[in-house]
Order: sequence, then C-alpha cells, then structure tokens
Amino acid sequence: MSIIHILDHQTDMILATSSKFYNDVHRETLKNEEIFDFIEPITSKASPYLNKRNRVIIPTDDGFFKEFIIEKAYQSKGGIEVYSSASYFELMKAKPIAPMTLSSYSVEMLLDFILNDSDWIPGIKVYDGIKTIVFDEYTDPYSALKKVADEFGLELRFRIETNKNRITGRYVDLIERVGEWRGKEITSGKDLLNAKRIEFTQNIVTALVGVGPQKENGKRDVVTVANESARQAWGRNGQHLWGIYQVPDDGGNEDMTIQRITQLTSDELQKRISTVISWEVESADIEHIFGREHEKVRLGDQVRVKLTDFNPQFFLDARIISREGSIRTKAQKKYVLGDFIEYTAEDIKSVKRMLQKQIDKKLSESQVLEITYPKSTIDEKLTDRPVTDDSFPDEIPPAPTNFDAEGLFKIIQLKWDYNIASVISAYEVYASKTDGFIPDVTNLVWRGKAGGYNFEAKTNETWYFRIRTINYKGTASDYSPQIMGQTVQVKAEDIMPRVITNELIAEYAGIDWAKIGNVQVTDADIYGTLNVNRLSGNFLEVGKESTNSRLNLYTSDNDFHYIESTRSGSEDGYGNISGGLRIRVPYGPISLSSNPGTGVYITDSPLVLRQGMRVNGTSQFNSDVYITSSTLYANDIWKNGSAVLSAAEAQGWFADINHTHSQYASSYHTHSQYAEWYNTYNIRRGSATLKFLASGSPKVQARNYWDDAYGTFEGLAYSNVSRREEKKDIELFEKTALELISDTPVYAYRYKNDLDTEPKRVGLIYDEAPMEIMQFSGGIDVYGMSSLMWKAIQELIYEINLLKGAA
Repeated sequence: MSIIHILDHQTDMILATSSKFYNDVHRETLKNEEIFDFIEPITSKASPYLNKRNRVIIPTDDGFFKEFIIEKAYQSKGGIEVYSSASYFELMKAKPIAPMTLSSYSVEMLLDFILNDSDWIPGIKVYDGIKTIVFDEYTDPYSALKKVADEFGLELRFRIETNKNRITGRYVDLIERVGEWRGKEITSGKDLLNAKRIEFTQNIVTALVGVGPQKENGKRDVVTVANESARQAWGRNGQHLWGIYQVPDDGGNEDMTIQRITQLTSDELQKRISTVISWEVESADIEHIFGREHEKVRLGDQVRVKLTDFNPQFFLDARIISREGSIRTKAQKKYVLGDFIEYTAEDIKSVKRMLQKQIDKKLSESQVLEITYPKSTIDEKLTDRPVTDDSFPDEIPPAPTNFDAEGLFKIIQLKWDYNIASVISAYEVYASKTDGFIPDVTNLVWRGKAGGYNFEAKTNETWYFRIRTINYKGTASDYSPQIMGQTVQVKAEDIMPRVITNELIAEYAGIDWAKIGNVQVTDADIYGTLNVNRLSGNFLEVGKESTNSRLNLYTSDNDFHYIESTRSGSEDGYGNISGGLRIRVPYGPISLSSNPGTGVYITDSPLVLRQGMRVNGTSQFNSDVYITSSTLYANDIWKNGSAVLSAAEAQGWFADINHTHSQYASSYHTHSQYAEWYNTYNIRRGSATLKFLASGSPKVQARNYWDDAYGTFEGLAYSNVSRREEKKDIELFEKTALELISDTPVYAYRYKNDLDTEPKRVGLIYDEAPMEIMQFSGGIDVYGMSSLMWKAIQELIYEINLLKGAA
C-alpha cells in the first residue's frame, strides 16, 4: 500500500497522510517536466489540507521520495481533485540572476552560484572542466540550470533526502546521463500491452523564408530556400507549403553573411520536410514479481522493444524519455520512446541486396591489368625520368564519371571511374546533409587520388555528395551531379546464416553477431562481451614464452569486467567443487590485490577456502574484504596467526548476500560520492532476509525470504542513541501527550502474511497516528512513541498531585 504525506507549505511539518487516494497519475520526462495528480475522498482526514500550496510527498519504485506542490484543487462529486507539480519548479520563482558573464567556472561553482538563494543545494557533479557562461538577460535559476546543463552536455536530476519525518535535503545533480542500459526488453507476449506509432505531419513545409538577425542599421537579410522533391510529395496543385524561419545570431551580425543564412535555412528545411515519428508503449510492470526484479524500467533507460505482432513487424532501440503510471496500482506503465532506431524485415533485405551488389562489382585481377601495368613495368618506365608539377599542362581535367554511393553499416562507400590521365592530381569529395547544397571548403571531406572513398557516418543517416577533379596546377573540373547515400545497421538475427568472407565485409565494418568457423586475428579491439565456447586444447595461453605476463581488462569509470564460466558448479558440503571456474597456481600462491583502500571483491560464484583464510589488518576483520552474492565455506579463518572463527562457528556462518544494484558493496554511499546514489542489499538466511536500504537516511528491515512481507527482530534489548552531543535543535516538547494519545485509536489486527490461526496483534494505524511519531517509510517511531507515553505519565502525575492537593 502506498502512502502520501501532506506537508505544510512553510514549515515542512506533516499535516496529514493518506492511503485512500485513487485515480492517481505520476508523469516524469527527461525535459524535467513532472506532475502528480490524484483524487482524495472528501471524507478523508487529509482533505482539509489539500490547498494553500501545501506539499505532497510520494514514494518511488526504488523506496525513496519525491516532492510536489499543490497547484490546483477543486471539489467534485467523486472527491477532491488535486493537481501538483514537482517542487523544483519553484526555482523559476527564486531570485533572478542579473545579466553577467561567469568566466572559467566549473560545474560546482556554477551550481553554488545559481542555487545560492534557494532551498536547493548542489548534489552530484561529474564534470571536471570549466566553461564561460553568459547570461544576456535576467534569468531565473531553473532556466540557468538548464543552460548550464546544455553547455556542459550534462543532464539534470532533482531529488530529496529524508530522515524519519523530515526532509533533510533537496539536491540538484548534473550527471552525464539519467538512466542506464539494464538489458530490458519489452516484448509482445511477455509484458507489452499496447504500442502506438504516431506520425506527425502538421509541421511539414516544402519551402522556407529565412530571416537573418537584425543588423546595426536595423535591416535584415532575407533568403528563400525550397525543396522540389518535397513539393512533389506534399504540395497541392503544384504549390509549396511555406514556413518562416528566424535565423539565430550565432556569433555576431557582421559575420552573418547571405551564404551563412542560406545554409542555416537549408538545414532547418531539411528537418521540416519529413514526417515526425513518435512511439508510445504501454507495458505491464512486472519488476515487483519475485524473480523479475531485473525487469525494471526507469526514466532515461535504454530499452529494446520487439513488436512481433505488428504488421509489418518492428524492432526498436530506444530511450525512455517519458514515464507515466500510478504509485498506488503498479500494474502497468506508459512510456514515450525517444532517440529510437526502427528496423523492419525490408530494411534487412535491402542491406543484403546491397552487399550482393558489392560482391558483383568487385574487380578481378585481370580487369585491373586491362587498365594499368604491372609494378615492374611501371618502375621501368619511371627510371631516370624525374616528374614535377611543371611536367603537366594546365588543362581543365575531365570531371569524374559514374559517381555512385552505396550505404553500408556506418559507412557510405563512394565510387567513381578512376581516370589514369597524368594531368589529374587529385579528386575532391564534398558532403552535406542538405539536399542541393553548394560545395565549399566547409563541406570538403576528402582529397586524394583513388577511385573510391569510404565516408564514415552514423547509422540511419542520409548524406548528399558531389565530386570534382583537380590538376597539378590547381585547376578544377566541373562538379559532378549530386548523389545521395544512406547508412544502415545490420543485426545478426536478421541475416540468413552463411559464411562471411573478406569480400563481404567493408573495411572497418561493425558486426553485431557472427558465427565464424576458422579465424586468425592479428590485432583486435573487442568492446562488450567475448564468448569462447572452445579453445584449442581447452587452454587459453597468455605469455607462454615470457617470464612475466599479464591479462589486462580495461574499463571506464564506475564500470567493471567479468572473467566467468557458464558451466554449472556444485559443492558437496565438504568444500569440494565440481564444474564452475577454477584459478590454480600449482607451484605457488595466488595474489589478489587492488589499489590501497579499494578492496578485493569476490562475486557471483562460491569461494572455497580449504587451507584457512588469512586476513591481515590492525584489528579483527579490519580489512577491505567483501564477499557478495556468494556462499563462504571455511574450516578455520585466521588473522595474524590466530583463529578468529572456529570450524563450528564457520559452519553456522552462511549468508546469501544479494545486492540488487550493480554498484560498489560499500556502506558509505552518500549523494556526493556516486552518480548512482541508491543501492539495496539483502542478506538471506533460512526463511529470513535482512534488507539494507541505502539512501539519504539508511534503513534496515527484517523481511521474509521472498522480500514480500516484513519479519520480526528479536533480541535481549534495543537501544536508541540518545546522547546530547548526537542531537541538535533540542527543545522541550510542549504539546499535551494525553490529548495526542486519547485521539489515536488502538486496533487489533493481523498482517496480510499472518496465519488466520495466529492471535491478533495490537497497535496503531499509521495514517491515524500523531505526526510526531510518523516516519516517511510508513512506520511508527517506537522510541518516539515510548517518549510520548513517558510525557503522558508525567502529565498524569501532575494531575494526581493536583487532586491530592485539592483533597
């Protein structure tokens, strides 16, 4: 059950809670647009407080909280309809920033400056460089943050941290990317409920009037750019669809030439002559099903969508740019996809046809000899004949013929008839994404003497090309007619199995997946996963002929690599392992080391210690040794020559430790250390789970094995830290405890996982309890509750003394 908290708009004190809201919608986007709307029953205790810009705290799927401000609320027949927006929008109303230039500022310095007079403070910063930021006019802090994010190529994330029933911090993070690739696939027949492919044509134009920036004399340059192909496709009665484009000033009016205005207008027209495609996907939210925790989807995540029940079928690589759903009923979510690439069966067939065409056009050795000489003949002809540029006449060279483009993976292969005429010094290739572009020095992409050129581009891009010939005097031929080329992307599952030979693969081509019978690799850079099913003699030999050798695995910051075995392993109960992965040195010890202070991590496979374990440190277990997602077996564990864990103790020391986020197994996660600031760790034994929630206010929970119900803590005593030096804002509690207690009913009940034969428990209901003992997690502060009763007893003693005095 989800509970929302209503906070006072000035003091942040809890005014009420509610678990009875319904028809709620939480929507968030990568553009930092976020709302939470819901309906509250008119009879609810929270209903009187849903006004006055009070604040609403809601839980997230990861066990944390988000803050909203009530913007509008009105009563209807069904209840009170509440509309709220994210509290970080209040930065739009914070003290404006005057026009100024901030020279050589880091991200941290900029955040400190922008957030200085607000409730928000800088959080995670991942950029170490500096930039100069110019504010040309008065700017609110929210817009300033957006500007800084754009300048540094970072993304904004807003979050709050809590401790019990208080907000302890509101943080602004500037990180490289919100979300991540988790391997999530939304698939027809599994969790895909519905999908919409939406085409927008209302903004299509076939011609633009480009209006340049205003000059010092008050005038503006105006150009007209049109696309004939687009007019034929979209026009009516032979007429263009017109639009107006205000060309931005990109560096000073004096530098904004007619040619520059024309180029910018052409680039803008290229964006407007095609339909805009959008995808919306509705998916079942299955991450809360036991064993499906890995199926979660968060804002900004990269996902794959397989629409096999569409006609035609679609396969998408996309990013979640909008996420919408209910926090009360987590049955399904709606996503808007962005940055996507579409693939169809026809795309793959087209790639196959182009590959076959390349094979058919491959020149044979005999064909080459028909248009040139063998090397020995050429060397003989050049003997004692020095050739300089003056050896050739200044004649206009012939223009290239049969200029053609073939799109491959991330390469557009350009070819033309190579002319062996001696007057030709070089060919020049020009490229642009603009249809009908004018070749100039800004779009010259290659100069050389060959009959072809591989132009590198991104997948699914359209480029236009022109070529000309240059002689040794610098005289150029006419430009060739414009041609077009498109890149594609090849996926292994879409290509029929066949042997891929050298003739089939373009130089530097990327291969998603391939089955290779025999291969010899001289040098290779491998990114991602290298799967080896079998090696010669079942051995991978490194440095066999050298005294010292090593196998290096390189990775980026905050990432890691695996050396793993997919073969199942087992243990017989006595420390004997079969299968799995073994690392063995027959004639010496194995040394595992890392940089000082970072520790050695052994993960995802059993660790068997047959001869004892030695932990070197200044005190017992004072070393950075973490054993996660594993089972530890040991007869004896030794430290500094003494056994610190006997065989009997070791036999009882078993923990299936599972952390649900692939981050560092450190107990010191804070908002300023890691971009991913939330992690959860589970320690399971028998039918119980000890769950660690790491956030701004870390918590520990007792749960059952499946982590779908709470368990019980037992012990001789539980002690709350209560030293004065551990506290702040100390003041006497002035409220009447007896009134708080008398207004709070006590219930008999069972938890949902209790057996019907068990006796009922006695206690309070969270959303009816005094706010002084509430916690945002939905729990009751037992120490606060007992202190409240202590105060009530003091009040009773005072009443009794009054009665005694009256008697």
